[in-house]
Amino acid sequence: MEFQRDVWRPLLLARDEPDADWDWLADFEDAAEHSLEWEAYALIEPAGLLHGLMSIKLEPDTVYVDCIAVAPWNREGVVPRQRLLCGTRLLVHAMRRSVAKGYGGRIALHSLDVPHTLKFYREHIRMAEVRTDLIGGMHLRYFELSDRDALRHIEGENS
Repeated sequence: MEFQRDVWRPLLLARDEPDADWDWLADFEDAAEHSLEWEAYALIEPAGLLHGLMSIKLEPDTVYVDCIAVAPWNREGVVPRQRLLCGTRLLVHAMRRSVAKGYGGRIALHSLDVPHTLKFYREHIRMAEVRTDLIGGMHLRYFELSDRDALRHIEGENS
């Protein structure tokens, strides 16, 4: 996670990205301490380059995606952009965890109010925007993904 801090952070700060100051190392440490409820994942290529991070919380009826981010070079608007579908792959993994827990694929998350991020959740993942919540002084959009749409993503990744 030092890589995210040392490599990602300056690039995210230069683009004024809202997740530039997230403390991913703390999320991974929390997941290790609360392993029955929290899990954390990283997409790392064999050469060691970190492409995506996600932490999830296993709730009684859904998998809640607490934090998710992709490397600055995988984001919309970056030229040249690597289109590795890291965000999608991480979310499909959360859907698979939901199926494994008996939740049918259902996931939920709060999103920062960033236009391309909201578009990604609404149009690409097909999540339903349920409400806006005030968390930590920020208005965050709460999204849910139905079992049916989750299974479509899982089947699509398998084909």
